[in-house]
Amino acid sequence: MYWLRPVRQLIPPLLAGVGCVAYLFSDFELARFLDVWHGVGMSYVLVALLLALANVIALGLRLRYLSEPHLGLGDASKSALLGLSLNVLLPAKMGELGKIAFIVDRAGVSVAESSRIVFWERFLDLHMILAFILLAVSLGMPAQFSIGLWGLVACCWLGLAVVRWRTDSVLSLLQAIGYEPLRRFLLELAGQLGRGIAPSRLGGASLLSLAPWFIYAGQVAFVLIVSMAFELSLIQMLTVFLAACIAGSLPLTPGAIGIYEAAIVAVLTQYGVGKELALSAAIMMHGMQFLPVLFGAAWALGIAATLANKDKKTLNAA
Repeated sequence: MYWLRPVRQLIPPLLAGVGCVAYLFSDFELARFLDVWHGVGMSYVLVALLLALANVIALGLRLRYLSEPHLGLGDASKSALLGLSLNVLLPAKMGELGKIAFIVDRAGVSVAESSRIVFWERFLDLHMILAFILLAVSLGMPAQFSIGLWGLVACCWLGLAVVRWRTDSVLSLLQAIGYEPLRRFLLELAGQLGRGIAPSRLGGASLLSLAPWFIYAGQVAFVLIVSMAFELSLIQMLTVFLAACIAGSLPLTPGAIGIYEAAIVAVLTQYGVGKELALSAAIMMHGMQFLPVLFGAAWALGIAATLANKDKKTLNAA
């Protein structure tokens, strides 16, 4: 029965979300958690909005560069906001589909070209995470973690190289994967890598990727140092940042809600921070990243509905 397939696909993310919530609220003191929020003032909200705006513009600059000459900065920034907003509201990184449709509508390019642009955005983000991992290793991460992380990065790069130069063979192997969302994702990844991108354009986009990622690092540092006044070393803050990056990238729940908080709490509690304080920091970090974007959610949903109506009219006309 085909209707059971989507139900089965929902079970893993549902179990992950339930497990994270159970972890977060085990041995949890609500009164202490609420006390933390009494010191949150409007200055923190203002900083959150400014950093979120800077992040959207930085993402727009990179998207404009990747899509030249088709998108201006305004439409590129709107596209970035649309993707972020829909990713907060919907699971499985569905915001990327909305971004693809928006680029097709505004830039007048094909769906394949728009998908290629969005793919290379995600490709660059993956490499920024890998770069931060290597930075953490070089700053003195414990040996047992360093070896594992070097191995992770090496495997990622080796795997990408194999896919790039043996695309047809890899595509045949990926057809055997039983979990459909993973199979679709890996097939798209392999297909895009096989087509490639000009090295000069990839290099320029890599440089532009530094801005949004350092803004994101600034958001995390603001919460840990200013809002919560934690006494953490640089390597500890970098580890928290990496946990936020990796957990936020998992397409399991809308906006990685629950997954993100559990990862941050798990790291901070290892550094002697109480669970209530750690959860407060995780919520602030998540909020600084996503809550300002929700101001664009109504606009994003309106745009998504408009694009869907256009597609429907086009199909009816055909």
